[in-house]
Amino acid sequence: MLDRAEFILTEVGRIRDELSSDQLKMKGHYRIAATHTLCSEFLTPIWMEIQKQHPDLTGTLHSLRSGEVLSRINANEVDLGFCFCPHSGPNHEQEIIHRGKLIFSFGKKYPFLQKRKMKELGQYPAIAAQAAQGIENCEKHPAFQKLKIKPKILNLFDSYDVAIRAIKSNMVWTLLPDFLAYSRRNEIETHLPRGWDAEYTIAAMWPKHLIKTQALDCIINKMKQRLKEITMTSEK
Repeated sequence: MLDRAEFILTEVGRIRDELSSDQLKMKGHYRIAATHTLCSEFLTPIWMEIQKQHPDLTGTLHSLRSGEVLSRINANEVDLGFCFCPHSGPNHEQEIIHRGKLIFSFGKKYPFLQKRKMKELGQYPAIAAQAAQGIENCEKHPAFQKLKIKPKILNLFDSYDVAIRAIKSNMVWTLLPDFLAYSRRNEIETHLPRGWDAEYTIAAMWPKHLIKTQALDCIINKMKQRLKEITMTSEK
């Protein structure tokens, strides 16, 4: 029985190596999910680029909230997911593919910008990311406590595209990932006070017992590289 178990484990390892080998032609159908902005601006163009070189690949792309991405991964309803700040869990594997800072972001004529006194920020209305189970809540970040800021939440959003549109009305402020905030400097204003250190992460996730194939590795690596590139460009 022990010999048979060792043989099975050896075979599983061999199959896993074969499926992740760069010698294989990429093919098959994949279910891939990402948080709204990540899906439209990163995952979709990357997937289309990969498909152009590997026409036997097909896929279903899901644009979801971060909490929904996590829950579908845990339910084995998608093969690969990307989202902001997920907690680790027993039903999935994850790899951090990007780390950055959340940046205070405003419309060009938002009243706070006249004096930029952080102790007064809590007096101004904000729009905040809707909380989700299994996802870190940005508005409860310890950095707020350090600066003694209690956000006055007027609205909630489930997509950073919505948040950016809202702050351009000059009625609310929000926190944006640095690469999004800096890439829209012509549309919005940002503020990074001394002592502010609110980190966020973007993670790739897949179901616990899923064999990570060459195609999945390719998507993850391209997402990681694209996020690095846009961050470096945006910071200039």
